[in-house]
Amino acid sequence: MKFNNDVTGQRRKQRKAIYIAPSHLRAKLMVSRLAETLRTEYKVTNMPICKGDVVKVLVGGKKVKVTGKVTAVDRKNYKIYVEGANHKARKEADKAKQIPIHPSNCLITELYPVASRLRAIARRNGKEFVPKAK
Repeated sequence: MKFNNDVTGQRRKQRKAIYIAPSHLRAKLMVSRLAETLRTEYKVTNMPICKGDVVKVLVGGKKVKVTGKVTAVDRKNYKIYVEGANHKARKEADKAKQIPIHPSNCLITELYPVASRLRAIARRNGKEFVPKAK
């Protein structure tokens, strides 16, 4: 049920908004759930995924279900690349090709600590961010 009259509820317009979204909004759309330990620590259920996070791939074939570090984030195609989630190319047996994975199919087990991210967590919890002294 739609409550806000300023926003459309049509499926085709919602899909179009995702496809034509600019890069800074795509980053906010690419979120993954947090592991239970991180949920209790930060009191946040999900976070936008970034390079350097350690994730556990939950959905995919036998080769894809791995735990590894995010090596790249492809905002254009809404995909991430995880260390260890790869398959061998047909012609070149030596090279392994990374499998693109949608962030919603992953679970973040370790967050890459960035000041902007800690600021976002504090904002979500209704607190003011105080940086740690070096």
